[in-house]
Amino acid sequence: MKKLLMILLTLIMIAGMSGCSGTTAYEKGYQPPIIGGSVESFSIETMQMQTVLISIKLPYQRDGAGSGVIINSKKGIIVTAAHLFGIPNSTMVVTDVNGNKYDVNLDTCVIEEKYDMAVIYLKKNMHLSSAPIRLTKARVGEAIVVIGSPGGVDFFNTVSTGIISGTGRFFQRKNQIRFYQTDAAINPGNSGGPWFDSEGRLIAISSMKIMSADNLAFGVPIYYLKKLIELDS
Repeated sequence: MKKLLMILLTLIMIAGMSGCSGTTAYEKGYQPPIIGGSVESFSIETMQMQTVLISIKLPYQRDGAGSGVIINSKKGIIVTAAHLFGIPNSTMVVTDVNGNKYDVNLDTCVIEEKYDMAVIYLKKNMHLSSAPIRLTKARVGEAIVVIGSPGGVDFFNTVSTGIISGTGRFFQRKNQIRFYQTDAAINPGNSGGPWFDSEGRLIAISSMKIMSADNLAFGVPIYYLKKLIELDS
């Protein structure tokens, strides 16, 4: 009986060691696949370089934060969400991936609340890559990467993945915009941040989420940008 017990203990120890010893897949640099493609098919680092933090300095209130995406690095043109603007006496600062800070001249921004989209003109060369824009409609089930700064600077350039859960989502108070829906993690601070497709192309920016539900967030398709500014061909 004693001998049998020793054999059983030995087997249990071996089983336990086999489950935790060695190098895990993540330590070898493996990144888990996402539906419709895999993260190896594009560069997450490049997407993060194209994403910026937008700090909102508020009088007599706690500072706010949002995100944005560079669409023309040489001219310092950034797309973000319109709902980050409009607070009296507030100021904005853009911070890029290298820690460079740029004051935003609110008088030169193009803001369209109807589409919850705004364009910032820094008028400076940021010396970073620009996000390629995809104007064709996204398909349900497409894999996406969402980048932003939920909670502000402490979580700058946070990456989450998901799929396009729905298209053509309509909210009456948003003036007939047809939103994309996603199950990717989006939180306050992500507003204005980019959604990239499996080829690293910009397809939407984060706009809102339903706080009472899980994995229910919405973005403004980037093709609405054509209604604000003239895009380079």
